Amino acid sequence: MTQWTDYTTGERIKLLRGPDMTQEQLAEASGLSVATIRKAERNLGGSLQTLLRISAALHADVSVVLGQRAPHRAMHGADRAMMRELSRAVHDTAAGVGVDVQPPPPAELAAGLTAAWKTYRSGDFVGAGVPL
Repeated sequence: MTQWTDYTTGERIKLLRGPDMTQEQLAEASGLSVATIRKAERNLGGSLQTLLRISAALHADVSVVLGQRAPHRAMHGADRAMMRELSRAVHDTAAGVGVDVQPPPPAELAAGLTAAWKTYRSGDFVGAGVPL
């Protein structure tokens, strides 16, 4: 059986896109050109920003697109969405996207952290990952 890591990045993009989404639809959803999508699917290069846009449009983590981990197909939809948002925030920060946004005041951060831990400890893992 073929492992997720056996596919190229372009093949993984095609697989994640599936038969119900065209290259044109992926281009529109990602804000990229059709030519850029075609190049990515043929492994002809692409920047981190391009891969981040493609992965966001495919509702997949960029690590899935790069083959670092397999898709979470068996995961509940709400859990997948929360993981995607958390991953997007981490990747956006690493890529320098939104770094000009000012953080909330310390008291608001502390209250949010307390609420998130309370939610997490109650077993509501999806709720703990949802922004307040």
